[in-house]
Amino acid sequence: MRKPLGLYLHIPFCNQKCNYCTFFSVTPAEELYNLYVKGLRRELKFFKQFGFTFDTFFVGGGTPTSIPPKVFEDIIKIIMEELAIESLKEFTVEVNPESLTDDHIVLFKDLGINRISIGAQSFIEEELRFLGRSHGVKDIHKAYYKLREAGFKNINLDIMFGFKGQSLKSLGYTLEQVIQLAPEHISTYSLSYEKGAIKDLRLNDEQVLASMFTLNKTLLENSGYLRYEISNYAKPGFESLHNLKYWMHNFYIGLGPSASGYYLNGKDLLRYKNTRSMVKYAKMEREYETLSPEEWLLEEIFLKTRTKWGIEVKDERIRKKIKEELGEYTILKEGRVILNDKGLLVHDAISLKIGEIYESSGKQIYV
Repeated sequence: MRKPLGLYLHIPFCNQKCNYCTFFSVTPAEELYNLYVKGLRRELKFFKQFGFTFDTFFVGGGTPTSIPPKVFEDIIKIIMEELAIESLKEFTVEVNPESLTDDHIVLFKDLGINRISIGAQSFIEEELRFLGRSHGVKDIHKAYYKLREAGFKNINLDIMFGFKGQSLKSLGYTLEQVIQLAPEHISTYSLSYEKGAIKDLRLNDEQVLASMFTLNKTLLENSGYLRYEISNYAKPGFESLHNLKYWMHNFYIGLGPSASGYYLNGKDLLRYKNTRSMVKYAKMEREYETLSPEEWLLEEIFLKTRTKWGIEVKDERIRKKIKEELGEYTILKEGRVILNDKGLLVHDAISLKIGEIYESSGKQIYV
């Protein structure tokens, strides 16, 4: 029996693009809603043929709460009619504090959503303005407490660090405010820059970034949160089941413009990326690639070494070579290679080096 997959839905509608954002988004409009639903129905018809089942469902964007509750409900119910999502262990929706309404919250409960991710980013007004966020600190508190009053017992707060003007002191203050709220999960993302962003807001100081990375771990772990992935902390038992699909290199389906997916079709490992055009999405245009065993191996290493579980290395000679060449950055435990704090700081370089060790030894891992 095949394992259940993860399901991601990209709702591209957003009232205002943040200065750092490169995710595909458009301003809400009825014409665009119609194109979106047309493309979504085509995608669902296509994926229904595979008979996939799903145990996690993550709705992101864009800003899912930028659309009226009735529109959101119609979109989710279209998916419920076509795909096997009746046995979800985790059903998450992203919300922006300023656009979350009482009607959204009631609807989320009715739809069976059991996890909320709030895009807080900072608890300092000046930083929120600098990032181009539409909400204020009061909006974060208001959204958080409304969700608690409605009975949501699994809430994540997204926090951003590593942008110009931010200091260790201001990051520490934001983290303290988050800890006081006591969400079950905290994501701490280092701001990056990609072509298409309105501004490049990165803090180009590697030493300060490393100190911020360490501060996140120190404050959060001292407050009962465990880091289970480079950027993610959770109270025991509240790790994100959906995001673990990505990091543990499991299969998932992405719906919506710009969404991507990864699944097994016969013996082929397929990865696809949907178009970033609403018109082309309505025609279900996407790009495919078939992963070779070598590409699969590099992804396996890159993703799993982000986590506290690391990657299983069955060959003793490879484990020995990793210890010899990367002992300063890794921990070898029960046949697994796990990156330590120093290794996680330079994760990309270390994972690439592990891949080179595999290639030089002539050993490969297969699905």
